[in-house]
Amino acid sequence: MPFAAPLEGEDIVNDYCGMGFTMGRHPLALLRNKLTRLRVKRAAELNQFETGLKVRVAGVVTHRQRPEPASGVIFMCGIWLRP
Repeated sequence: MPFAAPLEGEDIVNDYCGMGFTMGRHPLALLRNKLTRLRVKRAAELNQFETGLKVRVAGVVTHRQRPEPASGVIFMCGIWLRP
């Protein structure tokens, strides 16, 4: 009996774990409907808001840095989700 084909989300996770990127859809595309219901804004919408306004965002962390002169601060670049 053959194994079931992996779900799209499983393929994406496996791509990131193995290669650090995927040729498939962006991971948040799988969550877009839920993110919209949670009023999470897309990056393209952020320039429409006033400076200092709190908005919900989600993104994918691709790497992080912890340089010595940063006094323990971790810089994270662009999977983080906080509804």
